Amino acid sequence: QLAGKITEENAVDDILTDEMKNVFSWCFQNYLNIAKVNSQYNTFLAQAWINEMKSGEYNPIHYHTSKNEVGLSSVLMLKRPDWYGVEASREEAPANGWLQFTGGDQSPLSMSELRVDAQVGEFYVFPYTLLHGVYPFNSTDEKRRTLSYNCDLIKKLKNNPKEI
Repeated sequence: QLAGKITEENAVDDILTDEMKNVFSWCFQNYLNIAKVNSQYNTFLAQAWINEMKSGEYNPIHYHTSKNEVGLSSVLMLKRPDWYGVEASREEAPANGWLQFTGGDQSPLSMSELRVDAQVGEFYVFPYTLLHGVYPFNSTDEKRRTLSYNCDLIKKLKNNPKEI
């Protein structure tokens, strides 16, 4: 159910070991700790998949959902071409093969977008609702491989029934 124009998307939930799943769980928990909301949510690993992007393929700006509307997603860069090909224009501002996050806020004190040239081993965690996408690349037979994992967040119930 990928939003993008990618022919090879493979579910990997069943082949990840418990140890691997624990690492992803820890990363999602750590994100919640940094955001100072770890006491508010329980985490539940949802689905994991690998995307194999070939030259010309791309993933347009989109957001994630799962069984729950509140959650975290992630991108782990596993493999990338040595070169993403010739830029159509503005070589000083490359985009081929890059990951883009778009917040949509245009105020002077905010960052409305972030474009990253993700390197092998880099791992990005972000809310389901954050718009993101991947630009196409060209001029190579090499593939760009990423592993993504979604994590549903379920609000914890308060101890005091009057606070529910």
